[in-house]
Amino acid sequence: MPKERITNDTLKRLKPPATGNIIVWDTEVRGFGARITAAGAIAFIVNYTIHGRERRYTFGHYPHLPAAEARKNAAALRQKVLLGADPMQDREGQRSAPTVDDLCDQYIKKHAKPRKRPSSLMNDQSMISRIIKPKLGNRKVAEISHDDIDELHRSLKTTPYAANRVLSLLSKMFNLASEKWKWRSDNPCRGVERYPEDRRQRYLKPDELQRLMTAMTRHRNQQSANAVRLLLLTGARRSEVLNATWSQFDLQTGIWTKPSSHTKAKREHRVPLSGLALELLKEMKAKADAEAREAARNGRIEAPTFLFPSSSREGAQGHLKKFWRSVCKAAGLGQWVEKRTREGRAVLNKRGEPVTEWRPDVRIHDLRHSFASLLASSGASLLLIGELLGHTQAQTTKRYSHLFDDPMREAANRVGQLVSGASGAVR
Repeated sequence: MPKERITNDTLKRLKPPATGNIIVWDTEVRGFGARITAAGAIAFIVNYTIHGRERRYTFGHYPHLPAAEARKNAAALRQKVLLGADPMQDREGQRSAPTVDDLCDQYIKKHAKPRKRPSSLMNDQSMISRIIKPKLGNRKVAEISHDDIDELHRSLKTTPYAANRVLSLLSKMFNLASEKWKWRSDNPCRGVERYPEDRRQRYLKPDELQRLMTAMTRHRNQQSANAVRLLLLTGARRSEVLNATWSQFDLQTGIWTKPSSHTKAKREHRVPLSGLALELLKEMKAKADAEAREAARNGRIEAPTFLFPSSSREGAQGHLKKFWRSVCKAAGLGQWVEKRTREGRAVLNKRGEPVTEWRPDVRIHDLRHSFASLLASSGASLLLIGELLGHTQAQTTKRYSHLFDDPMREAANRVGQLVSGASGAVR
């Protein structure tokens, strides 16, 4: 094989072989060469020996990489080999290194599925499929930088709450990647500033509650209506209600025992049921038992398991979104708004006009807040409210402390009346 100092002029004079390829070796840097194929493509290579094994490393193409720059790179590679590095092994390791796609799949399989409630798992899967994988999926885990995470977070600034949830999920995944799975040494999410969140304080007013109850009574989907009624009467979370089984209820003593696998606090939660809640559950159980007897007469065995079974009768009902939007619209709990993309751009129809959609201004989770509001107005203490809601920390329940303004004012007025009566007119 020919040897000469490799320069741009040298490479311009090279003639492609009829078949295969030929290599011109440089006379200055040991192992540095230029390979030309029958198609005329020229690539730079470095031959080196490490641990008794000869290796050939391809690192650039002419003319995109000039000869002088290639010689510098070759010399640097040779220096790394002398210090014990193996460029080929590093490249192979990089090619097989896990991507963010792999990280997402590992997170769901090894962390989320074994530990998270079904609703939380669904939320994580949704954020991963809609946002994280499309934006970062094909990138190597080890290559993701703080700026990459910050840019993704800022791209979601029109929905700050959702942006912060995505950031929290990414932070958890990269914590696992660095501390448990050793896929990288740090967490690139650290230091990304979250958007301010105004905690919602939305409670159903008496007239709104009445309109909602009327709309549910008139709705054809009474299974979903009963789920919402139970949410209102117990203050439970949506996932706790939709995944509830009849085995959790003692309809004789009026107790609902939620298993630890169904609660956010990961502990069993025992809830006394009100008379109205118990009446609703007894009516639902009687109907479920009647349907089971009818199924048995037709040769099917369908013992009721879930309070709110799916349409296929396999598993529990998955969501209440369509029903909730429908009853809120009927009850006037919302407004028509312009539909927008995740990036905040208006969605237009074929005529270029903004597309509108009905959006409730009450979330299903606000029923839990409304339950707490009604408890507070009836004189229940924060401790009692926290017990009924299943809070493990008093700080969590303190968000409802402002609801006690009116009961405290009434109590203070009663004291004032007693003082006035005892001491005469207040001067």
